[in-house]
Amino acid sequence: DLRQGPEKAVQIFSHFALLSGLRINPDKSYAYSFQGTWSEPVIVFEPMTIVTAPVSFRYLGIRIYRNQADLLDGNLNLAIASLRSQVNFWITLPISVAGKVTLANMVMLPRVLDHFVNYLCISDIELFTNRPHIGEGLPLSRTDETTVTHRLGRSRF
Repeated sequence: DLRQGPEKAVQIFSHFALLSGLRINPDKSYAYSFQGTWSEPVIVFEPMTIVTAPVSFRYLGIRIYRNQADLLDGNLNLAIASLRSQVNFWITLPISVAGKVTLANMVMLPRVLDHFVNYLCISDIELFTNRPHIGEGLPLSRTDETTVTHRLGRSRF
């Protein structure tokens, strides 16, 4: 029931606040109704303001819609629009192609280098932990292992 549900929620929050001793800030507390429609304007209960949800709102960077079918389309359209605006920004800059490349390198290169360095560190950790060693030397690649095993006449597996 749309009329009793929010009132019951407010009562539950009030009882929780009384029993736990934790304060609930009524200015920051909202309850959203996603079922049915409100035929009347916003109803205010004490101590919490109850409002109807807008068509969509943002939560953790994702647009949340009343209708779940709009969830993928709405977020995908926003991502495509953002990507288009970024591409248009780079296209319309009044500088030469070499300047655009330099500017793109300044913006994108630190991210690419960070991913590359992380990849190298992870591959080095895997290199030192997963591959067999000969003596105390560096781990060998698969081709070096076969060459060494043929030369030594034995396998380290």
